[in-house]
Amino acid sequence: MVWYANAEGRYGEAGRKGDTGEMVVERYLKENEIPYDKKEDYISQVLKKIDFIVDGVKMDVKTNIFKEYLAVEAYDSKGNKGWIYTTTAKQIYAVGLEHNSIYRYNVEDMRLYLARNQNRLKKAKNEAYLLWVPLSTPFIEKLQ
Repeated sequence: MVWYANAEGRYGEAGRKGDTGEMVVERYLKENEIPYDKKEDYISQVLKKIDFIVDGVKMDVKTNIFKEYLAVEAYDSKGNKGWIYTTTAKQIYAVGLEHNSIYRYNVEDMRLYLARNQNRLKKAKNEAYLLWVPLSTPFIEKLQ
């Protein structure tokens, strides 16, 4: 298998969006002088789903904000657990490209929220099952 350091090389258009989200987060971290380590290797990016280590915390970037909601993948198109269950990150930085907004939440909080709201899952165009989570949910923090 060919390894592409950027997500666009691995996933096409969806990956390009992800790469852009990572750039928005990295700019935010630099501008606010927040210490971080960018993870660009295969094991971190693909297997562990880690994009950065921020202040010692493993985090993943998701470019998944639409209007006033986060799209959280509960199950993929094959019925396997979605990224919210397979990531080894402790936090997610969710990016909205329209306004370069960034929100942060703990993965465990979102997993608990998902467990309580399974009845609200919606099938997406790509056949994955998503939960649309309002940005106003108490455990989601706006950073930018």
